Amino acid sequence: MSGPPVRPAWPLLAPQAARLLALTLLLGAVACGEPLRPASAAAPQPAMAEAPRARQLVLLVLLDTLRLDHTSLVQHRLGRTTTPFLDELSKHSWVFSRAYAAASWTRPSVATLFTSRLPSSHGCEDRDGVLPADVTTLAEALQTGGWRTHGVISNGQVLSIYGFDQGFERYQHLNENVPSGYDGPPRNAYVNARKLVQPLLAAVDRADPRPLFLYAHYVDPHDPFRAHAETDFDPGYQGPMDGSRESLDPYRWQAPGDPAARQRVLDLYDGEILWLDRQLERLFGKLDQRGLLDRAWVVVTSDHGEGLWDHRIQSHGQEIFEEQVRVPLLVRPPGGLAARVDIDVPMSLIDVAPTLLEVVGLPLPAGFEGRSWAGALLRDEPFPSRPVLLDEKLNDVHLAGIIEGDAKLILQLAKPGTDFTPIQRAVVRSARLFDLSSNPHEDADAALDLTRERAPHGARMHRQLVAALAAAEQRRAELGQVAAPVESEEQLRALRALGYLGDDPGGRDDQ
Repeated sequence: MSGPPVRPAWPLLAPQAARLLALTLLLGAVACGEPLRPASAAAPQPAMAEAPRARQLVLLVLLDTLRLDHTSLVQHRLGRTTTPFLDELSKHSWVFSRAYAAASWTRPSVATLFTSRLPSSHGCEDRDGVLPADVTTLAEALQTGGWRTHGVISNGQVLSIYGFDQGFERYQHLNENVPSGYDGPPRNAYVNARKLVQPLLAAVDRADPRPLFLYAHYVDPHDPFRAHAETDFDPGYQGPMDGSRESLDPYRWQAPGDPAARQRVLDLYDGEILWLDRQLERLFGKLDQRGLLDRAWVVVTSDHGEGLWDHRIQSHGQEIFEEQVRVPLLVRPPGGLAARVDIDVPMSLIDVAPTLLEVVGLPLPAGFEGRSWAGALLRDEPFPSRPVLLDEKLNDVHLAGIIEGDAKLILQLAKPGTDFTPIQRAVVRSARLFDLSSNPHEDADAALDLTRERAPHGARMHRQLVAALAAAEQRRAELGQVAAPVESEEQLRALRALGYLGDDPGGRDDQ
């Protein structure tokens, strides 16, 4: 199928190795004084290394609901070019092809990104989850280190009432205006990417000598899907599937019988991604005009993917298959790398916060569970060798997963009481071991069922997963209780419009 014309992405300036190393050394001095040195870089220029610390910028860009295999950072599953600007940005970045979110919906996943703790450890999970004040966030660590901290978000799942403003001097939630007395869902469930550009630029333009941490949370391409004329992969479609919640709701848990309707959803999703990519091009072009990219650490990632009926579900949440937890991740140092570096080691977003703190020379908080990749990225050290853990509690179901190389184990645990049972006492409803090299789409018929078959490797992974999550639950118990959020009717309507408050048909026996 032919797609929309793709414009050339905004051209990044070709970096020079000496400038890169000098800025990397400046931003990467750790507490012990040892510089973080790229393995293949030349000697720094002393004059550049004396640049003031106030020039530092860390830009964390989160693209909600973006699954990796619908980007062209890797091979798009349909052969499309959906992220031409990010593809260009990646030419000077580290690109992680096996990066994983900790959960498949926004609140626990972003909480893990910010706190470097598993969901069972920070406790911000299920529908009433709130981030405890006792945990330390990335923003708090940077603020303590003398940084300005500014967040611009358009997703109601990471509002201040859920604790996500911890450590931010300013935390802006952009939302559509809802008329007084209006009782239906907002016409637009979220503010589109174009409207984030000016608030983000205002944050970097503010006259303040301190270094800046800027968090930008885009909701595109979350459903409901919008058709953008300039990025529509099938502008001639005439059917009833328009991407609205009303058209999607009947098919939330099963694919449409009409192949054209199913394809239309894929086209709309990809069109949203391409449109978002063009808004990022606008933002980064203006940042480059201000000379900011030469001194910025840039991280681009997502909080989770999208089901698109690969395993029954159209949206996300309560499944931890690859399409819902494998996300894009690129890291661009100040000035950019001389060439793209691809990393195919399974990595968790739990390690992003420790990495950012180390490269800017700040200590890691005691509560962080992740590990920094700075040594691997800048000193040619090996990446931390440990499995990736997945952890999701939502609507009476606890899903837990562990990825070790190409082996992936998924446990589905029952909730027998009013509260989630500790994992060591939980009832295992299913335990499936997948070989992602031979079964990349996680076909249940090709998986080992550990409840029926002997699999020593899977049994060892099972024990390792249970022990890790039991330890996480113990750390959560030490934080004490957190009051449930008080949500306004406007907030509830916005969440409902995004599909977060829909009915759940039950467990996942079909995994």
